[in-house]
Amino acid sequence: LYIYDNPKDYGCAYFYFATDNFKNAIDILNIPKDSKTAKLFADEIKTGILKSASTDKVLRGKGIFTLMLDVAIEELRSMGMELLIGNAAASPDGRVYTGAMLIDQGFTEVERLYRPWNHIKSLCPVCKKEYCECDSAVFIKELI
Repeated sequence: LYIYDNPKDYGCAYFYFATDNFKNAIDILNIPKDSKTAKLFADEIKTGILKSASTDKVLRGKGIFTLMLDVAIEELRSMGMELLIGNAAASPDGRVYTGAMLIDQGFTEVERLYRPWNHIKSLCPVCKKEYCECDSAVFIKELI
């Protein structure tokens, strides 16, 4: 979803969601099978996956994240999803930039995982490293 703020500049906001069962969702999100999170729900629970979310700096604080999340949750509910799970980067100082917004939307932080993405070559927007050195905060929201 691209949102043009003014003709001289533009901002971009996007969500990437997927749906699957809980067992596959934790694999997609690089959550270890022996983690606290992996033991919370039955493998076959219908699960929505919040894989990625971003809003450009010029558009932050305008409710775009909340609006997209509200729409996505309603769509996931209409598809029969029972749970929404996602993980967000925790900066090296422990801050989770989207954490407060997720909690405001009824999510619960379940646990922190130690550097789950450090094997993936991709420039991290939080720590700015080629191989991410951030920990992950796992968030869940029951949709039923």
